[in-house]
Amino acid sequence: MTAPLVQIEGLTKTFVKDGATIEVLRGIDLQIQRGETVSIMGRSGAGKSTLLQIVGTLDRPTSGRLLLRGTDVFALEEQKLAAFRGSWLGFVFQFHHLLPELTTLENAAMPALIARRPRDEAFGLAEKMLGRVGLSHRLTHRPSELSGGEQQRTALARSLVMNPPLLLADEPTGNLDDRTGQQIVELLHEIVAESQISVVVVTHNHQLAASMSRRLIMDEGRLLHDSEQTAVAP
Repeated sequence: MTAPLVQIEGLTKTFVKDGATIEVLRGIDLQIQRGETVSIMGRSGAGKSTLLQIVGTLDRPTSGRLLLRGTDVFALEEQKLAAFRGSWLGFVFQFHHLLPELTTLENAAMPALIARRPRDEAFGLAEKMLGRVGLSHRLTHRPSELSGGEQQRTALARSLVMNPPLLLADEPTGNLDDRTGQQIVELLHEIVAESQISVVVVTHNHQLAASMSRRLIMDEGRLLHDSEQTAVAP
């Protein structure tokens, strides 16, 4: 049987503040299969973003394990973990985090350049992905010359330029108007259908959450609801 793409076992995260221990995640168990789309909803402070950061290996758990296609990622030394992150994971955030001095093409190519791909290859991959998100006519523009939707499309292209198996998105429509946000959701679903990547989205957008094949609800560091559902057409 094929191992799950993501396997989380007994994940906890605690902080100590002013002498008090704060439990952010309280024993999370979760499996995500290849091609599965998952939303995580819950109140602010429920632990959603912390869980996403740990799945993205941007933070480490206090205890528990995270396996990506069977690899215990936090057992890797830091350099290997960084290389794994670069090739396995794509990230989209509420704010696009584009580098203002770079063009659209240069921003989208950044993960491939960081991975030491030859410049021509990196730019070729970026140009292809920017074409996929409808920005072939904006390659030489800088972020300040793009609309909010175009900036987020650039960020999406950047997150997918290395063709990662797993895309993590934290409020990807939160800084967009309803129409532009809907366009981003539709585009995301088209790309998922084409590439069979897995997607985990943290969101307060009920329509975006409902369009995922599976919905998780978090409260006070626990998964209270984990149900498969028929996705609502975006």
